[in-house]
Amino acid sequence: MLQTVGVGTFGYVVIVIGLLGVVVAMLSLVGQSGLYDRIGKGAFSLDEPDRPRGPAPGSAQFQAEAAAEIRQLVEAKSARREARGEAPLDIERRSARSPAPPPGSTTSFATRCASS
Repeated sequence: MLQTVGVGTFGYVVIVIGLLGVVVAMLSLVGQSGLYDRIGKGAFSLDEPDRPRGPAPGSAQFQAEAAAEIRQLVEAKSARREARGEAPLDIERRSARSPAPPPGSTTSFATRCASS
């Protein structure tokens, strides 16, 4: 015949701890109702662009940055030519060109300068 075994003290302890866990989980769920609203916010969020916007196109600062970048491109192109054993470029003459694209042009000055 079958014998039934009582739950015993260990069984009661497991049941009480389980019920306490459920109560604590419900209380923490109620207490953190705004938690999901804060996800993605804070110091490490991506709410703002990675880099601040540059100067306005056409301004003096924009022209100065464009001229500096063009000079870097020409210097790099000249260094590559020298490494191949070719004559270096006249950096001053090539970087002194006007960075304003001609009317109707779809390519930037830096692209035209690097390819010529």
